[in-house]
Amino acid sequence: MITSSNSHQIERNTATTRSSTHSSPEDLQPQIVVNNAMNGPSNESSNLSVNSDKEVDILFLNTSTKEKVGGGGTSIVEKGRKRKRLEFKNDVGTKIVDNQKHERKITDYAFKIKTTSPKRPIIATYPNGDSLSSDSINAHQSVQTIESGDLSDKLDEKKSKEIENLVRATTELKQVIEVQRIKVRASKETIRRLLVEQSRMERKQAKERVMEATLRIGQFRPARVGEHFKDQWIDGWAMEEINKKLQRINQERNDIVNATKNLKNRKSMKDSNKRQSLSSTSSDLPCTSSNNVYSDDGFLKPELPPKEMTAQEYIEQEEIYRLRKEHLKKEETDLLTEKDRLERERNLHIREMKRVQCEEQSRFRDHLLLNDRYLLLSLLGKGGFSEVWRAFDLDENRYVACKIHQVNKDWKEDKKANYVKHAMREKDIHKSLDHPRIVRLFDLFTIDNDSFCTVLEYCDGNDLDFYLKQHKQIPEKEARCIIMQVVSALKYLSEQKYPIIHYDLKPANILLQSGTTSGEIKITDFGLSKTIENADDGDESIELTSQGAGTYWYLPPETFTPFGDGGPPKISNKVDVWSVGVIFYQCIYGKRPFGHEKTQQQILEERTIFNAQEVVFPSKPPVTQSAQDFIRRCLQCRKEERADKSQQPQSPSAKSGRFEQADCD
Repeated sequence: MITSSNSHQIERNTATTRSSTHSSPEDLQPQIVVNNAMNGPSNESSNLSVNSDKEVDILFLNTSTKEKVGGGGTSIVEKGRKRKRLEFKNDVGTKIVDNQKHERKITDYAFKIKTTSPKRPIIATYPNGDSLSSDSINAHQSVQTIESGDLSDKLDEKKSKEIENLVRATTELKQVIEVQRIKVRASKETIRRLLVEQSRMERKQAKERVMEATLRIGQFRPARVGEHFKDQWIDGWAMEEINKKLQRINQERNDIVNATKNLKNRKSMKDSNKRQSLSSTSSDLPCTSSNNVYSDDGFLKPELPPKEMTAQEYIEQEEIYRLRKEHLKKEETDLLTEKDRLERERNLHIREMKRVQCEEQSRFRDHLLLNDRYLLLSLLGKGGFSEVWRAFDLDENRYVACKIHQVNKDWKEDKKANYVKHAMREKDIHKSLDHPRIVRLFDLFTIDNDSFCTVLEYCDGNDLDFYLKQHKQIPEKEARCIIMQVVSALKYLSEQKYPIIHYDLKPANILLQSGTTSGEIKITDFGLSKTIENADDGDESIELTSQGAGTYWYLPPETFTPFGDGGPPKISNKVDVWSVGVIFYQCIYGKRPFGHEKTQQQILEERTIFNAQEVVFPSKPPVTQSAQDFIRRCLQCRKEERADKSQQPQSPSAKSGRFEQADCD
C-alpha cells in the first residue's frame, strides 16, 4: 500500500530522473534517501508506513545496477512497476515467499543499525534525480543472493574435497604407521631372539669355565662342624702344587742352613786339631779319644775324624751354599707371586661360582621380558631380598641394570610395609638425582604382588670393594682420584633442596666404569639414604631412627650413641664425610682404620667405633702429609670438627691450608 505522500514523492523523483537521463556516469552514484515525511511526531503518520520494522537496511548496489540506471530509455521506476505487475499476475504467494527469502538473505550483505522508529520505505536516489524503488532493490538483492549461494556452494565443495584429501592422507599415514609398528615389533622380536641365544651361549660357557676352574682352583664342600654343616673351601691341584713347591723350598733352605753350620763346625774342628797337635808334641802323655764306637764284631773302633778341608775347598763350598740360598729365595718369590695371582683368581672364581648357582635357582632365569620392554639376560649379583640383572632395553636399545625387589611371602604385613616403604623412599630420592658420579634411575614398575623392579644405569665394571680385594691396596694418586669423584657426588647431594645423606657409603656401593682400572666411578644404593627436610630452618641434622642399620666399619661414632633422655641421636651429612675418610685410608693402606679384623657384632659389643679417638698411620707405604691431613680431618670423632663435603684431598703440590683438585691422569 502506497500513501499519497509517497506517490507525490515518486512523481517528483520520476521527473528528476527524466531530466537527468543524459547525466554523466560519475553523477549516477546511488544514494539512499529515507522519506522524512513519514518521520512525524505523531503516531498516526508512523502507522501509515508499509512493512514497519525497527531496523533500516542500508544496501550497497553493484555496478550492474548503475548501468541500468544510466542507460536511457525506460526509467527504473517504470521497470520496477512492470516487474511488480508481472509478479502479481503470476502468483501473489510467490512474491510473499520471495520477499521472505530476501529478508532472510539480506542480512548477509548489509549492516544493521538499531533504531526505535518503525521501518520506513527506502528510496535509492542518484545525484541526477533518478531513484530506485524497494522492489528494484529487492530484485537486485535476489540476484546477489543467488550469486552468493553459488559461491557458497563452490566453497563448500572445495572444503569437502580438502576434507576428503585430508582424511585420505590421514588414513594412508595410519596405514604407514601400522606397517612401521609391525616392522618395529618384528625387529624387537629378532633382537630379543638373538640376545636370548647369545645369553644361553654365555651361560653355557660360564658353566664350563666354572667346572674347569673348580678342579684347578678349588671349590666349597660341606663339612660337619659340631652339630651343623658348614661350607669349607678345598684347594684345587694348582694351589696344591704351589704349596708343595713352597714346602720343598723350605726343606732345602733348612738343609742348606744345616750344611752351612756343619761347614763352620769342620772349620773350627780343624783349628782345634792344630792346637791339639801342637800341645801333644810337647807332652809325653798318650792321648785317648772319647769318640770311639763299637764295630759289628763287638770290638771298640775309634771314630775317624772328618776329612780335613783346605781353605780353598771351604770357600768354594760356602759359595755354593750361598748361591743355592739365593736361587731358592728367587724361586720362592716367584711362587708367592703365582700364589697371590691364584688367590685373586680364586676370588673371581668364587664370585662367578656363586653367581652361576644363584642364577640357576632364580625364578627370573628364563629370559623374561619385564614390562614388555626389559629383557633379562644374566644375573649380576644377589643381596638379601633383591637381585640385580643385566638387561637390555628394547625401546632405547641400551643395556640397563634391573634391580628386582622381592618381598618374602612369610613376612608379616607390618614388615612387608616397612620394606616397601624403604624401597619407595629409595626411589623417591634417587629419581630426582642427575649427576655424572651418581647412577641414574630410569624406571620403576610392579612385576606382581610380591615383587617390583627399578631400572638403573648399567656399569660394566666391578665395585671398589672387589677391586681392593684383587689389588689389596692402590697408589695414593689413584686413590685420590677416586675420592675426589666421591666428594663431588656428595657435594651435589648436600646442595639439593632437601639435602641428602647417603648413610651407606662403602667400597661395595662405589661402582667402577671398567673392571680393570679404577678410572671413573659412580655411587649407587640409596636404600638407607635420608633427607633433611628442615634444612631451611638452619638445622641441617635429623634424628637417627634406624640405629643399627648400615655397615659399621664405615659409620661415625655418633651413630653408635645410645638413646638418652634427649631422644635418639642426631646425624648430618658429616656421616658421609667419615665414610670418605675410612675409604681413603683403606684404599692406601689396604685395611680399615678401626675394627679391621673384627666382625660387626664385635664392633657393636666392644663399642670399637664409639671409643675411637685418633687414627694411626702405618709407616708403609709412604703417604704424603696432605693425604694424611685430609684423612685425619675426615676421621674426627666430634662431627663439629670434621671436614666439610666441599673440601677435596690435596695434591702433593698444594699449599697447606688450601685444597686443590689433583690430576686423575
